[in-house]
Amino acid sequence: MKKVILNKCFGGFMPSRKAYELYAKKKGLELYIYEVRIYNRKVDYYKVDNTDSMFIVYLTKDYGDVANSINNEDRLYLDDRYREDETLIEVIEELGKDANSKSSDLHIVEIPDDVAKDYVIDNYDGIETLHQRVQEW
Repeated sequence: MKKVILNKCFGGFMPSRKAYELYAKKKGLELYIYEVRIYNRKVDYYKVDNTDSMFIVYLTKDYGDVANSINNEDRLYLDDRYREDETLIEVIEELGKDANSKSSDLHIVEIPDDVAKDYVIDNYDGIETLHQRVQEW
């Protein structure tokens, strides 16, 4: 059986800060958290310790207290491309509901190995459903 992460609420596939922190720890990565602030079309990144802002980026490089640009290669972005990532699955299993952000409800489903190579995920406003792929005309 193969494990796959799905989001089961309106919103989207978005792990919580706790999930990012545990994921980074398990991967041996340093994690730096920045809040994105935009003023007069100027984007700045401010290092934060604790915030409820929706405008957060998780970086694996320290850019100091304030940065006006970041390299995307230094960004840790656990989106739906990580839905089969064994470490993220482990994090979600460990944290349970604490792995969810305000706009997600991440669940792990197990699918048979013969389906694991050929499935499709439908998404309706963030709610995801996994289906075995069928031939389409």
